[in-house]
Amino acid sequence: LPIVLAIILAAVLIAVAAYLYLNKDSSNPSGSNNNTTQTAAATPAKTTDVDTASEEIDSAISSADQTSDISSSDLTDSALGL
Repeated sequence: LPIVLAIILAAVLIAVAAYLYLNKDSSNPSGSNNNTTQTAAATPAKTTDVDTASEEIDSAISSADQTSDISSSDLTDSALGL
């Protein structure tokens, strides 16, 4: 008798799970897409854009001053934890 009840209970649980799964799928068709947002098209880079970026990078590198940015005491073994 307990085996029969376990089989009936398992069958009921499977039926409920199948019903809920199929009911969920029917309420939301897979082909529907309600997103209507549009993204702006990317503008391709021009040679002037590349030249401008290169000049900005070069000026940032050349303006770096190692003597004022990093002192000699910052590079000692104790400061570096060595």
